[in-house]
Amino acid sequence: MRYKLWGVFLLFTFGLGLVSACFAQDLVRVREAATRIQFLPDKAVVDLQIENSSHNKIPAHVQLEFLDPRGAVRAQGNAEVSLSAGVNKLQVSIPVATGAVQVTGDNSLFWYRLRYSVSYGSLEGSANSPVSGVISVNGAAPQFFELHVAAPMGVRPGGHYIMRVRAIHPITLKPVAGVEVQASLEADDDENQQLQTGTGVTDKRGFAKLEFTCPERIGRRSITVRATGKQGLFTAEAEGNIYGSR
Repeated sequence: MRYKLWGVFLLFTFGLGLVSACFAQDLVRVREAATRIQFLPDKAVVDLQIENSSHNKIPAHVQLEFLDPRGAVRAQGNAEVSLSAGVNKLQVSIPVATGAVQVTGDNSLFWYRLRYSVSYGSLEGSANSPVSGVISVNGAAPQFFELHVAAPMGVRPGGHYIMRVRAIHPITLKPVAGVEVQASLEADDDENQQLQTGTGVTDKRGFAKLEFTCPERIGRRSITVRATGKQGLFTAEAEGNIYGSR
């Protein structure tokens, strides 16, 4: 009977330990889907939502790191915070030195990941295991965009036309406003003549209109249209073709 009581006691104690560990893990949680990243010329500002399920304030240390496609840390930021009960909306800055991260190419910011770690103490004052995770930067940064261009298929020499350029987020497909766009038209002939359109800025639906006048000496040749867009650190290009109808 004594052994059975000891067994019940140990099982009860072990069970309390498991409950305590689970409670500690659930005490603080990062709402990953709500994370937003804004890139500025010299830093990145990360908006975090951290949920504290207790009824007390908890001191915490937040560490954020940008990982390149190979997993190397390219930039990092830290913050000491006090987590109130409920959802805490925080902003943490990550200094970004010139050249530390790339905006274009296979090693660009689009392929980076954000690794977070939140260290905090328990209600009794002891340390808990940090809450950590990894978030794709391309899904959290609304500034990323890709361009789509639409122009008349057939044009006449000297004719006046409008092409439409649209900027959308490559992951969410939401329109991106405020992108400055311009296009160049290059005729496929020996003269290699090139024409630059005026500039435009995408509206809240992501659209911008660019006006152009077709070269006089186009004939039935092809014209390559290259649209470029820029917003802050980010640039994107789109290409298409139009043809002379004469």
